Amino acid sequence: MQGKNALFGLIKTLSRGEKRAFKIFVSRYNKSNENLLLTLFEKINVQDEYKEELILKRLEKLKNKTPLAVLKNKLFKHILQSLRGHVDFEAHPISKINEQSEFAYILFQRGLFSEAGIFIEKARLMAEKMEYYNQLLPIMDLQYKISRHYLSVEKFRLLIEKLDLDRKRTTTILDNQWIYIKLQQELNQLYRTYDEPQNEEERKVYEQFFANEYLQDAQKALSNQALIYFYNLKTFYHNLLGKNDDAYQAATQHLDILKNLLSILKHEPTVYFVGLNNVMILAIRTERFEEYQTYLIELEAFAEQNQSLNPFHEKRIFEIKYASLIHYYKKSEQYAKGVELTQTLEDGIQKYRSVGLSNYRILRFYFSLALLNFYLSEWGEAHYYVDKVLEQEDGKTSITTVAYSKILDLLLHLDKKNFRFLEYQIVNVQRFLKKNHRYNKEEQILLGLLNKLIKERMPEQTKTLYENFLSEIAPLRERPLFRELKIYAWIESKIKGQTVLERLNDSSEN
Repeated sequence: MQGKNALFGLIKTLSRGEKRAFKIFVSRYNKSNENLLLTLFEKINVQDEYKEELILKRLEKLKNKTPLAVLKNKLFKHILQSLRGHVDFEAHPISKINEQSEFAYILFQRGLFSEAGIFIEKARLMAEKMEYYNQLLPIMDLQYKISRHYLSVEKFRLLIEKLDLDRKRTTTILDNQWIYIKLQQELNQLYRTYDEPQNEEERKVYEQFFANEYLQDAQKALSNQALIYFYNLKTFYHNLLGKNDDAYQAATQHLDILKNLLSILKHEPTVYFVGLNNVMILAIRTERFEEYQTYLIELEAFAEQNQSLNPFHEKRIFEIKYASLIHYYKKSEQYAKGVELTQTLEDGIQKYRSVGLSNYRILRFYFSLALLNFYLSEWGEAHYYVDKVLEQEDGKTSITTVAYSKILDLLLHLDKKNFRFLEYQIVNVQRFLKKNHRYNKEEQILLGLLNKLIKERMPEQTKTLYENFLSEIAPLRERPLFRELKIYAWIESKIKGQTVLERLNDSSEN
């Protein structure tokens, strides 16, 4: 039995062509339940959020006696069957390889051994060319069973010797790929625990992980698939430790490999999207803005040239394009242009939430909008999006983003002079930071300042507190928290009676 919303999620990933193909399929092969299944499909298809009570009401009107769970399960399987016969699926290399293997098996069962041998040889050559090593082992097993029925003793002996060497080589490559898969999974777990390293202790955790021998030399990777993992991991490593130029070089090597694998570009675009996303973000971080624009055009061209992309792929293009654009506007200090993306982001979140837009990505979008409005001194809008982050956060996703949002929330309450609330909330934020290993030196200093500010409310003392704080944080102004929240400019704006944006503009000019 599928999960409660699995059917809803599957339907939302279908392209227009796939929906049309399903309707034709169900009308041909399921006459008895055609109306019920089509009704259920259409009712779910028009929903932005799964609401079972509306479906039940509709089925009651049709005097349906079949349990909804049974109908949903049947519809789920029918959609999968229709997708299996869809032209895009059939064109996938794995489908072609499997087709050749199936033909070989059918002929083998009928005693047409030499004819079966032709098809299984085609399957093996295709799998080797496309580097689908998982398919190779069962293909070699079937080739052995078929060939012993029609090859001469000598030819069969030579074939067995070759198959034995190929099997050992294939097993070695698969074992090697699995090492990189496990490393990728271990890194994902580390990132969920620590997020971006905020102190030396956390940096050491990542450094120890990347000391693994398989991450030292690209020659350790024995296939293109392993190389893809290798360069993706290296990109992540350099990025986490702030080595942006090294990360950019690793990301471009990763993307170059992907571009040379035509089957990935055509049939597995999500893998290509990962590489393109990495190189776009790092081009921005290293201020290679012209190169970023080139990659953005490449992404948009890919979307235009591939009209058959399903909603899940469209979702990936949306999040890559707009996550990079909003980062670009922040980095290039075009804050107002970033805010202009607000409605597009809101619409995209609403549209793509049902096809896998992650909570992590949603939090990042909302936090970016909060920051941009904060830089522009649009306190109300900034607070609106901070609240959006804090409503969505689950304590497990994007810890650093949530921590920064909670601190930004304190700054916004300070501007509103909500001193009583602040006195209580500072303690809560402090607890959260300690619990999640985010109570670093800069966080301690900033929360200490806020505590003093809510006690000393006379203008003269307040100005002195800000000036002392500015001197204290001068050596730390490039630490992640202070850099992201533009704390230095925020403090200067308080001292000089300017907006944060005015201070940022003055700093740029100087």
